[in-house]
Amino acid sequence: MTEQEVKLKMCADLSKIYGIEEGIRMAGTVVPGILNDFRKMLSEGTPGKPVREEYRLEDGRASVYLSGEKKKNGAYEILTAVVK
Repeated sequence: MTEQEVKLKMCADLSKIYGIEEGIRMAGTVVPGILNDFRKMLSEGTPGKPVREEYRLEDGRASVYLSGEKKKNGAYEILTAVVK
């Protein structure tokens, strides 16, 4: 998944839980912070070894689960993004 695809999926999933207006607001505030942190985790990871993280939102209504992998060339790929 590209990072843009992940952002869109997370925004859509958050909108289902919080409503459209709140989901859009979160797309501009919460989602970038989560992705920045996950990108850092991936950059520090071992190439070829999966990285999995869970991010619980402050109000406890949703959690974001991300998995990805650092490639040998230093690039990374986000494999899954789930909001529950």
